[in-house]
Amino acid sequence: MKKILMLICSAMLCFVSSAQVCYKVSGNGLAEPSYLFGTHHLSPLKIYTDNDKAVAAFSASKQVVGEIDMTINQMEMAMKMQSYMIAPQDSTISKVLTDDEYAAAKKFFEEYSPQPGLTLEMMDQLKPAAVMQMVAVSLIIRNMPEYNPAEQLDTYFQAEGKKAGKKIVGLETIEFQADMLYNMHSIKRQAEQFMEMIENPQKSIDEALELNKAYFAQDMQKMYQFAVECESDPVFYENLLLKRNTAWIEQLPAIMSNDSSFIAVGCLHLVGEYGLIKMLRDKGYIVEAIDYVKK
Repeated sequence: MKKILMLICSAMLCFVSSAQVCYKVSGNGLAEPSYLFGTHHLSPLKIYTDNDKAVAAFSASKQVVGEIDMTINQMEMAMKMQSYMIAPQDSTISKVLTDDEYAAAKKFFEEYSPQPGLTLEMMDQLKPAAVMQMVAVSLIIRNMPEYNPAEQLDTYFQAEGKKAGKKIVGLETIEFQADMLYNMHSIKRQAEQFMEMIENPQKSIDEALELNKAYFAQDMQKMYQFAVECESDPVFYENLLLKRNTAWIEQLPAIMSNDSSFIAVGCLHLVGEYGLIKMLRDKGYIVEAIDYVKK
């Protein structure tokens, strides 16, 4: 269940050796420092806005780097993702679930539909992962009154950066992320994950609340425990973390050399042997945690 939640939320862990989410990257020939900020998709915006030093780091940066460029036309983004979300005709939701499972899924979808009037029948052409993502986010945010989707950290940084005239840089294409989200697991496994969530929705809620609390408190030990569990899933770890971090670390030196950069990616990408912090240090950069200074 934790793997489902972390796939939906994209990443939720910071470097375990210190209690900060923001880091300064300098040295190794950089004319100006760059910054790493570990995001968590369900965190209130105040984790950033309450931190004077993080706000100063963002202001000083000339470009904002994210997993993808989210400032492009939203219709264009949706169209690019759509083809990856469509299931083969013989593997639609109604065909991969048993009658009893479909009845349970239909009831669950009606209860947690992200929009009034949407039904599971309308979503039948989508892969289970796409449907699961829709209802899981709706399920979780209903239990987080402090969360405002309009203030989601990754989107916020890019939108504010664009308004300020900063260059926006995406480390990946939309197509790459869509393929990862909706093709990482077989349709059969996606259906199993969907049913796991339906059978125990409270567990997803409790885990999301626990992770949110840990992130906002910057309790790195608790979040590290979740990350270790993810490593038991080789498909998840290999595709969501290892391959992407390895690709990003090849891009970041040139990006940071070009201009001072505010690099905002999911916290889980910062951690461990193949985390961005260690890999940047291995390349000769100085990576220092920025103390949390609340306004």
